[in-house]
Amino acid sequence: MPLTALQQEIIRTLAYFDVIDYPLTLLEIRRFLAMPATLSDIITALASPALLSLVSQDRGLYFLSRRAGLTDLRLKRYRLAGEKMKRAKFWSRLIAYLPYVKAVAVYSSLALKNSDTDSDIDLFIITACGRIWTTRFFVTAFLKLLRQRPDGANTSDKLCASYFVSEENLNLSAVNYPGFFLPYYEGAAFVFTAGDKIIAEQFFASNSWLKTKLPNWQAPGNLIKTPNRLMFIKSAKELLTGMIPEKYYKKWQWQILPQKYFTACDGRNVALTSTLIKLHHQDKRCSHYRLFEERFNALINHV
Repeated sequence: MPLTALQQEIIRTLAYFDVIDYPLTLLEIRRFLAMPATLSDIITALASPALLSLVSQDRGLYFLSRRAGLTDLRLKRYRLAGEKMKRAKFWSRLIAYLPYVKAVAVYSSLALKNSDTDSDIDLFIITACGRIWTTRFFVTAFLKLLRQRPDGANTSDKLCASYFVSEENLNLSAVNYPGFFLPYYEGAAFVFTAGDKIIAEQFFASNSWLKTKLPNWQAPGNLIKTPNRLMFIKSAKELLTGMIPEKYYKKWQWQILPQKYFTACDGRNVALTSTLIKLHHQDKRCSHYRLFEERFNALINHV
């Protein structure tokens, strides 16, 4: 018997996350499902004979059959991510005091609490208008001075600040690949840890297309603390650093930026503009999507 639309979407959602060895709870299945559905609908679909042969469950986590061991792996990574998140919050709150930083978020594996021991901490930074290269200059210098940037093979717990957007360009749809969607890369799992709460809310409002892709999705809660009285120091720093025009900060960085980024600049994985800096020359989205398609099609074709 052919799978219903809901059954197919449940398999599709589990197959997305199977690529990164990430089993899902019922709430997560619903959150990342590409069609409207209630928890009752999902529970009924999972209990159907068609899905009982394709989906397994262990300790409240659901995954594709023949993938035993993912529950233990997720729980292990969850514990590791807890410590990494404490570190991310500490450093991102310091970064939030640097000139022109509006908000800081974690994304990728840490946002899902799916970090390995050797995983770095990916930071997404929203900057003031017209000061994206100035912001990157000070963030990079700060992390380099304190030896917090990834260095060759030494990536564990290091802070990778390679994704900046200006506050007038918060919509990330331009960096998506047409025709496919991976929710753990495309903004649906970003968690804001420092900065202005209003800016964080504006980010998700600007990416309302996520709601079209994921109708049951709700923006994750942020971990931003209320700014304290020391923020006036940041204003003073911006007054001083702003005496140097943005174009000079950009010029200095372009002179030392590795050639690989200019070669790979495609506007999606790597972008070098006045409102978007993205340095993901080894972006995994295409390879992950190919793996997803292989696994999903293999399952559907054998039903």
